[in-house]
Amino acid sequence: MSITGKRRARDLGTDMKRAILAVAAGLVLWIMLISVLNRGLRIFVAGYAAAEATMSFTLGMLVARLLIAALTSLVAGALVRWLAPVSVRAPLLLGVILLIAFIPVHARLWSLFPFWYHMVFLVTLIPLVVLGSRLRRTRGGVADAPAGGART
Repeated sequence: MSITGKRRARDLGTDMKRAILAVAAGLVLWIMLISVLNRGLRIFVAGYAAAEATMSFTLGMLVARLLIAALTSLVAGALVRWLAPVSVRAPLLLGVILLIAFIPVHARLWSLFPFWYHMVFLVTLIPLVVLGSRLRRTRGGVADAPAGGART
């Protein structure tokens, strides 16, 4: 194997490890951030804590829950991209893992929430994580190029 071939194999292994760690970090961040934001709802939204105990949320509370889930998914996707910038599949994998984890949860809670709530949450999980991975900080109005890529 040539030196270039060895370097590519080593880089591929490093990229794969980074992607796996990025997905794990994204999952941990998703869980932590949603917990913190949900605590914020308990503190700042009148009646939320009582409604949470019985899962009897108002429309505004349901929308707030969806908004914090959306924000959390965007941030988790951005983290995955930051940690594994060359991996296109890592954000998608995180979204799929979240969807697989939440389908049984929503099936169990199906009768407690309106149909639209379940659909909005479940259908937007993957796209929001992927979208979050595509949001990049810019310098001088030009998006940062992915590692090893050219600026366009």
